[in-house]
Amino acid sequence: MTKNIRVAWDDLKPGDKVHLHGSHNVYEFIRKPDIGNHADDTFVVSVPGISHIAVSRIVFDYATRHAPRKPKLHEPTSCGEYWLRVRCDWRKLFVMYTFGGGKYFHYAGYWYTTWGGVLKAAKPSILLTAEEYYTRKVKGEI
Repeated sequence: MTKNIRVAWDDLKPGDKVHLHGSHNVYEFIRKPDIGNHADDTFVVSVPGISHIAVSRIVFDYATRHAPRKPKLHEPTSCGEYWLRVRCDWRKLFVMYTFGGGKYFHYAGYWYTTWGGVLKAAKPSILLTAEEYYTRKVKGEI
């Protein structure tokens, strides 16, 4: 199930779902007309069976669009040093292989045997290799 966010009049983009005062129907926003005196007060929506109609801003209630998805963090593929962005801080993660071919993750003084365990404990938003982290740090991006 995808989450929707509300969109203001000034932020409408093609594909947004428009809700109008007094109507239970939902229309797809196409564009705002760029010609004429009332270009700022009307917009064009698609209506099944009619194609497109212009609608006045007066009847605009609100619009919705799908919320942006959070990027999915993939499990590190090789052993070594990585950096995790956790809330507003960077934390070091070490990935090590065992003799049996399994992986161990060392994060914040604890050992984890699964990537899911690390994600649950750290709740990171960004994963960088050590090379990417130190390059960004030298450039002043971190």
